[in-house]
Amino acid sequence: MSAKTDIAWTDSSWNPVSGCTHAGSPGCDHCYARAIAMRFQGDFIVRCHKDRLEIPLHWKKPRRIFLCSTGDLFHEAVSFEFIHQVMLRIRDCEHHTFQILTKRPERMVDFFKWAQSWRSIYYGAGWTNLWLGTTVETQAQDWRINELLKCPAARYFISHEPAIGPLVLPPEFLALDKRAWVIIGAESGPGRRPFSIPDAKALVAQCREAGVKVFVKQINIVGKVSRDMSQWPEDLRVREFPV
Repeated sequence: MSAKTDIAWTDSSWNPVSGCTHAGSPGCDHCYARAIAMRFQGDFIVRCHKDRLEIPLHWKKPRRIFLCSTGDLFHEAVSFEFIHQVMLRIRDCEHHTFQILTKRPERMVDFFKWAQSWRSIYYGAGWTNLWLGTTVETQAQDWRINELLKCPAARYFISHEPAIGPLVLPPEFLALDKRAWVIIGAESGPGRRPFSIPDAKALVAQCREAGVKVFVKQINIVGKVSRDMSQWPEDLRVREFPV
């Protein structure tokens, strides 16, 4: 069970939680996962899959693993007890790197407060293989970054995808230096919204100045989504990972 993925910034996906609801965020408006789920299974109900908790144990070769590409681990319908079971599996698989992305970082904060009773697990030796991220589509969602930084992780990342407005990163995030990461991507699919190449260049420049790694996933050129870096402006041809 390889769970290979087409997502350029990871190696595999692992979905112990699937399904979601609108998070009150513009990035949810054209959700690709919802469209696929509605087409093939007729609903996008939040489900916790206990039978999938063992999957990463069977992957012997180290890899970057994106959690819940078809849902949100920190959705209100997912119990803290189940999230705890997922986190235990992450700790069991130290040879992998786990990338968790959420539009609900405030609930992630609440989870780690709840988890203080498990201090030796969550706060003892620290997380060497856990990357926590949040989606920030426009400046209006930058409050999520402050919530993200309240949680324990080895690396912190921001997904500026869909990039549908300019973004200036807060000094607290930029100060993380090599522990920080930014993903930039134009919206794809029907009804996609405009992508600004100058805004993307400005965000890359912010990261470069602060020593933060950047991964440009895709851009929009004359109304068409391009994943071919040879077509891009030279200063956007960057696909880096934090170390």
